[in-house]
Amino acid sequence: MGTLFSVLLIAILSFSYVVVKKMLIKLYSILKIDKYSESKVVYIWGTLVISIYLFYNNKISWYLPINLKSTLLLIVVIFVVNLFISRYSGYKPTGRTNIINFVIVFPIVEEVLFRGLLIPIISEKFNYETAFEIGGLPVTTSIILSALLFSLSHLQYYQFNKTTMKYMLFALAGGLVFGLIADNTNSILVTLLLHVEFNFLACIYAQKSSKLSTNS
Repeated sequence: MGTLFSVLLIAILSFSYVVVKKMLIKLYSILKIDKYSESKVVYIWGTLVISIYLFYNNKISWYLPINLKSTLLLIVVIFVVNLFISRYSGYKPTGRTNIINFVIVFPIVEEVLFRGLLIPIISEKFNYETAFEIGGLPVTTSIILSALLFSLSHLQYYQFNKTTMKYMLFALAGGLVFGLIADNTNSILVTLLLHVEFNFLACIYAQKSSKLSTNS
């Protein structure tokens, strides 16, 4: 796989949600179908990403993690931190379908995409050097790049504003620690659970905040 092709593939994968969305809208327009829905985009996008992941020879799998002992402290710290910082995320999904997608579907697809696919692809073609360490674990250039792409990818879901900038900062921090855990355990299983935890708690806090606002 040439470097130019790799860069193009990384860019397309990073913004694959909006690519699928635009293609689906175009297809619906050609076929003159009116019943377009965002959920269809999510499920088609997710199916494509997971299919590519299963086809690709992955270094980072969805099987049980290895070297768990070396990352256990970091995993516990992130689990506890999620309990507190998720209330400040700003996410407020509404409706059963959007909540299910936010809590389950997006974490699965994003972990498969950004940790399972992009980290190995980036590390194959670019320097796999240690930039710095977190808790004695090496943060490589591929982890940093995948975290930046994960952060930027949130622009395809939302209009750019102060709230979106908050989402991107949370995504950047999450991308770094999730990438570090996935890379050192060769598995997305733990990061998937941590991602679900964060999104689930963000929903709980958003619902509580909404009820308090309604009652006041």
